[in-house]
Amino acid sequence: MLQLIGRGAHPHRKYPTREEAHMSTEKTIRDYFAAIHRGGWQDFLAEDMTYGFNSALQDLGKEDYLNGAGNFLAMTIDVDVKHLVIDGDQAAVISDYFVKTPAGATAIFEVPEFLTIHNGKLTGISIFFDSAAFTALMKGEKV
Repeated sequence: MLQLIGRGAHPHRKYPTREEAHMSTEKTIRDYFAAIHRGGWQDFLAEDMTYGFNSALQDLGKEDYLNGAGNFLAMTIDVDVKHLVIDGDQAAVISDYFVKTPAGATAIFEVPEFLTIHNGKLTGISIFFDSAAFTALMKGEKV
């Protein structure tokens, strides 16, 4: 007896279809960004994740991301995902991060990020960030 499981489905398939990967990637990314201010964003990071700062070369690891991005995210009061483009388990995101320094200065940083997702975890992140403007903001200079 022939049993149809679904269009393109295969009973022994280990990997999700392109559509399933797209939906899983989008959900993970949206949940990650929501968790930045709700709490628990760290739970979305894979133990063996790789990280690139102002570089597509992801030669840093999870601890580097927790220290660098963690300090930055702690100063954000909001984040707005403006653009999200997904290709399977990879995504390009452009977000506005609304920052408030301990001294009370505020600024908005537009940050492009390239993310790779596997099993609901971020396994690769490359962030491109205007660190000179952020340093100026921290010094109390107008950005």
